[in-house]
Amino acid sequence: MKLRNLPLRYKLMVITSGLIIISLIVLSIISINNFTKDKADFVKLQTNDTAKLIGEKLKTEIAARMEAITVYDRLAVHAPVPARGRKKIRRGARKVTSAAPAPAQTEILPASSGILRVSRYVYSGDSAKRVYSRDMKPLQQKLELTAEAFDRDEARLGERLKSVFRGQSLLLSRTQAFAKPVWFIAFPIIEGQVATRVVTAYLSTEVLDSAFTSHVYTSFFLDSDRAVIVHTDKKETLGGRNLKDHPAVAFLQSQETTTGFSIYQNATTKKEYYGAFAKLIVGSSAVVVELEKDKALESVNRLRKTAALIAGIIILSALLLVYFFAKTISEPIRELKFAADKIKGGDYNTRLTPRTGDEVGALTQSFNDMAVGLEEREKLKGALGKFVNPEIAEKAMKGEIKLGGERKTATIFFSDIRSFTAISEKLEPEEVVEFLNEYMTIMVRIIGEHQGIVDKFIGDAIMAVWGVPESKGNDALNAVNATIKMRAALLEFNKGRGSAKKPLIKIGCGLNTGPVLAGQIGSDDRLDYTVIGDAVNLASRVESLNKPFGTDILISQDTYNIVKNEFDCEPMQKIKVKGKSEPQQIYAVIRRKSDKTGPKNLEELRKLLGIDMKGKPAKSGDDEEVKYEILEK
Repeated sequence: MKLRNLPLRYKLMVITSGLIIISLIVLSIISINNFTKDKADFVKLQTNDTAKLIGEKLKTEIAARMEAITVYDRLAVHAPVPARGRKKIRRGARKVTSAAPAPAQTEILPASSGILRVSRYVYSGDSAKRVYSRDMKPLQQKLELTAEAFDRDEARLGERLKSVFRGQSLLLSRTQAFAKPVWFIAFPIIEGQVATRVVTAYLSTEVLDSAFTSHVYTSFFLDSDRAVIVHTDKKETLGGRNLKDHPAVAFLQSQETTTGFSIYQNATTKKEYYGAFAKLIVGSSAVVVELEKDKALESVNRLRKTAALIAGIIILSALLLVYFFAKTISEPIRELKFAADKIKGGDYNTRLTPRTGDEVGALTQSFNDMAVGLEEREKLKGALGKFVNPEIAEKAMKGEIKLGGERKTATIFFSDIRSFTAISEKLEPEEVVEFLNEYMTIMVRIIGEHQGIVDKFIGDAIMAVWGVPESKGNDALNAVNATIKMRAALLEFNKGRGSAKKPLIKIGCGLNTGPVLAGQIGSDDRLDYTVIGDAVNLASRVESLNKPFGTDILISQDTYNIVKNEFDCEPMQKIKVKGKSEPQQIYAVIRRKSDKTGPKNLEELRKLLGIDMKGKPAKSGDDEEVKYEILEK
């Protein structure tokens, strides 16, 4: 259904809700996009800051351990070795003595330091030679590790210490080597700008856990080879995997800066991540911090859902408000529509009560005024219709009747009560009027039922016309049918009559068809719609011939030519009418051809009507003015 065909209330709902929806969508998109951008910028900054913060914490922790290890190494060189702590080993002619640290030295490296073993190396020939190693037995036992395990691992790392003598520190994850969370550090002792020795240490990763307390970010500390030393996921810490292929690690490897940020996709999960790194000087290690994008923008997703919920509530509320508001407009308009339909059906008493003082209320009041005007017009039309034919009254009120008249082809009818003067003399005026009204009511109704209009009443005579103001296409047929109906109605009317007070009524009807001038005729003060012309005069003459011919319905030649196939008619004697040079043929209407029960001829008709024909018709009218002359056959 098209919008223009919808009821008003639904149009208002569609238009208003449409505007609200568009506004909310535009506003939400702009707001959420701006918020998303701001949130992404904030997450980027926070991720960078988190990487830097963890990096600083690790630097602090590692620096503290390196300081403790350096002090321990210095004291280990100068401290005396107790006799009970010496062990003599015979190797040919030489004696090698392995010294144990003094009690004061062990206090420098408490268990909380996480140090498992400290060793010193010097460069001898083309390899690094261990000078001593000291094991922290309690912590090793806690991790279920032995000195022999450390000896084997140190032997494997001997070659890698060469780079440390060149001034580079080394930081390695040894979790996979020991199946325990252990890492290794080696750094040179610089004296006089020369690396005189290298100190190494094995440490527990627990000492670095305090830097990885965030539960929002995934963070991990990578060694010189980019293997995991510490991870926020303990399983990853124990795994000690090498992450050199990780997108964030690959990105930091390609950067010369100490910090950086990137957005990348995990090849396995297909999820996007925000990643930041911070490189440490010690051992070329690095910290990587990453956050899943969906988790980072979780607040944005919540905002989208909240915005959609709020938008839905606003739209629903708006629809309800618009619906009830639209009812205040549409209901009065619907009432106006129903009231207009009632007026269209002729109920002019319809009135409405204005509900508001706005334009709709003003329209309702105007409608009531219009209804009052139409009611008065209808009353005027009804009153006018009693004096003028309703069709003519309607056209006159619409201004559709031309002043001066217009030429029409019409069938003119005249009827007259026989011996009306004699009847009137025997009755009181009131009685005359009463029976005339009763008689004419019947005749006028029949004329109206057959599409004719009453032109005027002339005493007891009726003048009617078919074909004006508009032709119905079969005016002559309608006119003759009306006269046949009048004959039957008069016979019914005369039943029970025949007394002095209720005399029998006999009428004569004359019909002629021809051109007339139809229009408003009269003075400046009073006009009358009528028809004039020779055809009208002839119809009057034809009607007056009923008495001498002993008939009740006579029609002219022109009318007969139109209706002869529908009615049985008998030709009468020709007449010479004043104003006509040629004799006129007149016909008596007997019955409809389809009516097999009616009179078959003029004799039966006269018998039916009670017309007694004695002698021959008078040759001419006995009026003051001779109007016709009956010619011999």
